[in-house]
Amino acid sequence: MRSWAADGLSRLGDARALVDLEKLARGELDESSVVGEDPAAAASMRAAALEALGRLLGAAGGKLAAEVQQRLLEMLEETVGNDGAEALRRAALRGLIFYGLDGGRGGAPRERARARLETLMLSDDLPHSLRAEAAAALGLLNDREAE
Repeated sequence: MRSWAADGLSRLGDARALVDLEKLARGELDESSVVGEDPAAAASMRAAALEALGRLLGAAGGKLAAEVQQRLLEMLEETVGNDGAEALRRAALRGLIFYGLDGGRGGAPRERARARLETLMLSDDLPHSLRAEAAAALGLLNDREAE
């Protein structure tokens, strides 16, 4: 699955893409048939899958089971907060942003994304660049409380 394909599937909101996207985001899918043995390409695919999961969560709305939504959101949140590669952390952060933006004009998705982005923005454990991106995302969500 190429990164553009992951993005396209997520924008459609088709939950059938969920299994492969989740495996790819967790690094559990053998992408060697697509990218060969190139570690940079594999990391790029993982990053694309993380972003795509956030888009899919937002686009699917209430069509996904609550436990599936919870599991995927926790994966995105944990990836942002871990000490792994910054590119993966940034992709997971963008996934959370897409979830908040695509999750409707208010309600639980927007509120959850807002709360998590605010926590990340204030975290001393994140690199400054990720904190700045979280702050900018709060502006995209029109969060007046974060001003």
